[in-house]
Amino acid sequence: VLYRFFDHRWSPFVTAFAGVSQVDADVPTTQRDEIDLNRASGGLGGGLLVDVGSRVGLRVELRGSWTNLTAEFDSELEQVEGSAGVRVRF
Repeated sequence: VLYRFFDHRWSPFVTAFAGVSQVDADVPTTQRDEIDLNRASGGLGGGLLVDVGSRVGLRVELRGSWTNLTAEFDSELEQVEGSAGVRVRF
């Protein structure tokens, strides 16, 4: 889900998501050597949309995500990523 606060030349936005992450890894553990799991995940983010012209814009975003792995590893998987790009409307 992406929500723009207002529709001006500079427009901040927030994003949110929830879903399921598939974890498929070969790691040495005491119980088994292969891990194949489906676990709950979600995340939040935000950014800025900048309209340069009527059909061209820039987008900058920072997003964090989380996956629950407490049952198997007594920890969680957390990730932060950023992106920037050019938008073109046809």
